[in-house]
Amino acid sequence: MKKVKKSKRKPVRNRKISRAKANPVKREYENNHGNYDRDIAEHSDYIRLYPNDAAGWYDRGCAWIERREFDKAIADLDEAIRLDPNNADARAKRAYALSETGEHNKAIAGTNECRRLSPNDAATWFSRGLCWQKKGEYDKAIADYSKVISLEPNFFAAWNNRGALWARKGELDKSLADHNEAIRLDPNNVSAWYNRGCTLLLQGEYDKARDDFSEAVRLDPNNAPAWYNRAVTWSEIGEYDKAIADLSEAIRSDPNDADAWANRGKNWRIKNKLDKAISDINKAIRLDPNFADAWSERGYAWCESGQYEKAIKDCSKAIRLGPGNTIAWSNRGHVWYRKGEYDKAIDDCSRSLLLDPGNEDAQDTINLAMKGKKNRKNR
Repeated sequence: MKKVKKSKRKPVRNRKISRAKANPVKREYENNHGNYDRDIAEHSDYIRLYPNDAAGWYDRGCAWIERREFDKAIADLDEAIRLDPNNADARAKRAYALSETGEHNKAIAGTNECRRLSPNDAATWFSRGLCWQKKGEYDKAIADYSKVISLEPNFFAAWNNRGALWARKGELDKSLADHNEAIRLDPNNVSAWYNRGCTLLLQGEYDKARDDFSEAVRLDPNNAPAWYNRAVTWSEIGEYDKAIADLSEAIRSDPNDADAWANRGKNWRIKNKLDKAISDINKAIRLDPNFADAWSERGYAWCESGQYEKAIKDCSKAIRLGPGNTIAWSNRGHVWYRKGEYDKAIDDCSRSLLLDPGNEDAQDTINLAMKGKKNRKNR
């Protein structure tokens, strides 16, 4: 029987882009590692000597932020603000800490007070933009980042963050322009290259995207998302061995990333290395039992190995986890077709086409199932 062409089979969904794991602002904090224990001890000694000096409380609050102990940071910054109510910097840092704990509305209220105290301070506008971004209110975040840029055109993180949000809104040309400027301002910033690579990947500019991800991993060899997305660019042009090599690097950097295991399994499956494919996808499912795409991909691998009952079970699990997953419906339909159950194949693939009218795999399977029914009737 004729198989659906594997070149058409869509890859495991690239959740790295949709989840936008690279947070440029957070990385600025994370990349400035220092001896924070020593700093906190020194600030604590200063506070014991000068308990009414807001600067001591402010400095220790900032050190707690560097250690990502946000509740302690908020407490110290509260005291700094009590001692110096007009300290806009302390209010801005407190707003950042609040946003990191999920208290977005309180954080926004804090940044509004900062703006009252210092209306032309770019960092204040940036802090509120970051809060809007964390709340998912991208238009408001973009407006605040634009204000930052108007006040301080060389504010790297505003360009970088705004570019990432334009990409989330599908405004890829605007995203690319912002990331170009971010790279011009800071050519050694990993997140700038990574984010521009993601935009280029979404545009289908695989060679250019690969170049950017290559620069990201040159600057940071342990950047798992960059290795992962460079693998996607290789897979898209049929370079599956190179994709597998990059995904192995992604797994080395982050062995608990279910996406990397699932996508490496997909590439093994395309190369017809079904035992390796199933082994990798098993690992992905252990790491994330609700990863619908992994269940669907393993179902397709079982189908390729002739184990149709296991394939039906896995694809059905994928559909239960994600009823809107068009690939899971078309994969199960393909398994029904391979089993000779043509009506079920047509039903599942029709459901897939309702979700995604452009799913060529589903349409191909329907055509094959209709032909199979006709041949059976004419016997």
